[in-house]
Amino acid sequence: MLMTSAHAYEFPPYEGLSLKIEGQVAESYSNNVNYSSDESDTVEDWITQLSLGMGLKYEGERRLLEVMGSINRQIRTDTGDLENSSERGIINFRNEFSKYDLITFNNTFIHTEVPGTIDEGLDAAQCEKLEDLFGREQVRRTFPECDRFEEEFGRFTGKFDSYSNTANVDYSRNFSERFRTGLGYTYRRNWSDAEGTNDSDQNTFRARADYQYSAATLYFMRYSYSNSSYESGTDVDIQRVSAGIRRYITKRFYIEGSGGVDFTSSENNSENNGRIEAAIAGELDPKTTVRAAYMKEDEFASSTEDVFRNWRVSGSISRAFMEDLNLVLSGFHGEGEFVSIDVTDTLFGGSVNLDYLFWQDKHGKRVSGRLGYTYSDLKSTDESRDYSRSGVNLGLTAGF
Repeated sequence: MLMTSAHAYEFPPYEGLSLKIEGQVAESYSNNVNYSSDESDTVEDWITQLSLGMGLKYEGERRLLEVMGSINRQIRTDTGDLENSSERGIINFRNEFSKYDLITFNNTFIHTEVPGTIDEGLDAAQCEKLEDLFGREQVRRTFPECDRFEEEFGRFTGKFDSYSNTANVDYSRNFSERFRTGLGYTYRRNWSDAEGTNDSDQNTFRARADYQYSAATLYFMRYSYSNSSYESGTDVDIQRVSAGIRRYITKRFYIEGSGGVDFTSSENNSENNGRIEAAIAGELDPKTTVRAAYMKEDEFASSTEDVFRNWRVSGSISRAFMEDLNLVLSGFHGEGEFVSIDVTDTLFGGSVNLDYLFWQDKHGKRVSGRLGYTYSDLKSTDESRDYSRSGVNLGLTAGF
């Protein structure tokens, strides 16, 4: 992506309330703009992206309320056609009733014409900050650009209007310095008018318990029950039970592993599938951050009445060569089966980005540059889903 122009203005905060308005003009190149599986239909082009966003935030001693919205338009350079429109609206709320009780709420609305293509240029540091505030799972749903390859994995391909709205609430309680529990509920609505898709409503109830055995060791248990009902067809249920451990090797570097079972059931089929999740992450040294993860699980297919049974391996490494120069490498490989229709997808992806911060002041004004490359390749037993796509990243961003 070639960032040709960007501008942001943040109004001075007043009693914890701040307002930020941001506009952006960008250029990007792809050798497969339309995600085509047929080489004769593949379109390569430069695309101009216009973005306008606004955020209103209130931050107090124990609470946070944030309302954000963005509108994005992509225009193909050769034809002038509008290639992809997307909008997103987000409400985030956190409140600490006491040092023992915390509640978080998030509601996210997303519309795209090509599912999974929202890209607002969030970097690794911004995504890590969001994960610290709201948790990794919530960030995966709210900011798909923070997990680009996972967003491509298992989605319905093609160009069509796709809508989703996700509401999530979590309550956590610390009974002591070592023991805490939590309850959560998520409602998600997916809908589209495209032929072949199937609108769905998903309800998920969650419970968790964490026990801090020592400063270096955390044990945890998780349970969730999810139901997905479709506009046409039968309901699908997934119950998930797992337990695991996180062990800190140093203060900022840990390994984590968990295992359990996914119980999947529908009107005509009930199956049990082992669930495995493992990760190693943190700072190797003050200049190097790494993350490597493996996951095997069942999840709902958002646009069809099906279960996507999959595994994936992902990894990233970030290295600061100088105070303002940062290299980020990431990779992804996964395989998943749509159980009912017996279609298997295999996705491979990788990216390399070199970021340089030219200048930043204490008020957040900044000028930064990026140079990089991204590649993804999808192979499927349904050949109409196949595509290979690459793009060049070269840009300059300025915010004021």
